[in-house]
Amino acid sequence: MTEHAQALVLDFGGVVTRTLFETHAQSEKALGLPPGALKWTGPFGDDPLWRDMQAGKLTERDYWMVRVRETGALLGEEWTSFPQLISRARGDDPLAVIRPEFHIALARAKAAGRRLAIL
Repeated sequence: MTEHAQALVLDFGGVVTRTLFETHAQSEKALGLPPGALKWTGPFGDDPLWRDMQAGKLTERDYWMVRVRETGALLGEEWTSFPQLISRARGDDPLAVIRPEFHIALARAKAAGRRLAIL
């Protein structure tokens, strides 16, 4: 941190927490799915729907609604909202998706007397 910084401002999803793409094994376990059942990879692999979203062919909200419906269907359920995916896929230990680097950054910010904001 520089001496001039007054605060550390972080985005929550993908910065403080690991993304759903990075936590498929944890999500599959929480959902009772076999390993490898969740195939979508977003920016971390070959995900045609993600590429379409990046190209402006659909919105990010549309991307996630497809993934919400697909994941619910794997369970024989009809899911209609992103919170359903998050609450079910994160399992009983939502803190397990917090990045260790966040804890380090938080400790450094506190030690330096900086404020913290999470978006």
